[in-house]
Amino acid sequence: MSVLARVSRNSAVLRSACFRLASPAIARGVFSSAAVAAHNASASADPADASAAVAGDSTAGRAPGEAASSGRVTSASVDGEEVAKFEALASQWWDRKGPHAPLHAMSAARVSFVRDAMCRHFGLNADSARPLEGLRVVDVGCGGGLLCEPLARLGATVTGVDVTRVNTQVAAAHAARYPVTRAISYKCISAEDLAAQGATFDAVLSLEVIEHVSDPAAFIRTLTSLCRPASPPPPQNASPQSSPTPPSTAPQPSSPSAPSSLPSVASPSPPSLSSSQPTTSPSPHSTSQLSPSMHTPPFSPSPPPPSTPLSPPASFSPPLNPGGVLFLSTINRTARSFALAIAAAEYILSIVPKGTHDWNKFITPLELALMLRQANFQLAETRGMVYDPISNRWNLSVDDVAVNYIGMATPVE
Repeated sequence: MSVLARVSRNSAVLRSACFRLASPAIARGVFSSAAVAAHNASASADPADASAAVAGDSTAGRAPGEAASSGRVTSASVDGEEVAKFEALASQWWDRKGPHAPLHAMSAARVSFVRDAMCRHFGLNADSARPLEGLRVVDVGCGGGLLCEPLARLGATVTGVDVTRVNTQVAAAHAARYPVTRAISYKCISAEDLAAQGATFDAVLSLEVIEHVSDPAAFIRTLTSLCRPASPPPPQNASPQSSPTPPSTAPQPSSPSAPSSLPSVASPSPPSLSSSQPTTSPSPHSTSQLSPSMHTPPFSPSPPPPSTPLSPPASFSPPLNPGGVLFLSTINRTARSFALAIAAAEYILSIVPKGTHDWNKFITPLELALMLRQANFQLAETRGMVYDPISNRWNLSVDDVAVNYIGMATPVE
């Protein structure tokens, strides 16, 4: 019996480790049989409670494209089967030990990358208490608000959008519990409908979402259209009323006895002491014999004309306010991601139902960069996200993007 108990315990540990090492999309899109039972037991109560808690939500009206019976929004990029998975787990978004536990564990790494990258892009102080103060941010596919709330605590004005109404209801109910997050605006609307309204933001985030949409390239084009364009250049200072005249090449004499111009320094003749004090109108030949080092003019040079520019050139003007940025995170299509998210999780350990993920829908960094380029954006920064099972934390990696990775894209200049 002791051997069987040891095998059972080791199997449980292995299942738990593989579940956490697998993609966070597994945690968002699939669930174990125990999670199904827990959800079935609470599904009749939790969503209703969430709806009651947000009865005063401004999104009570049906969003454009929302089906009356399902409480979902339809659009070109929405995959109905994927949406159903998130909708089934809506009541457990804030259960740190539930099916979304990996997303809670990776929250610190994701928020750290977003905060630092935004501060570098907009020239903000990342060490301040609220470094994102004054920036408008939207989280597309916000789910239960796991990313919206940390960004609001950093000072950003946050909007969370999701195509499933129950997700936005749960997110709004949780945000209403804390004064600093009550101002978050949650809307049940698709990214396409939001863009059609002309909304733009300083930062657009869509993390662990793109591998679940039906058309990733079209989805990226929609996300980039939500990014605020760069501010126009400031108007140039008004020029003087009269056209500036070029400065004089030589100062004018202050007395009639002074020479009509400064002596030339190009003459190779040695200085002559006898001609240092001219008494008659000098000729050009006599004045050319005077050396500047030997001659002290009987006047002081006049100051530069008022028309001479004294301000720094235009190249020293402050930089323009840059345009909005886009943050994306997803799963790389590699052998390692197949081993963790498909083979181990679905077929070997049966942590998730078979066929939950399509490995062909995973996106490599190169493919992501090409799709961004088609939308006139470029992948400016990329970091891998690697799970540490000892500390139960996700860490950012400069070179390991084999499974999970996150990136910031900026407009092509």
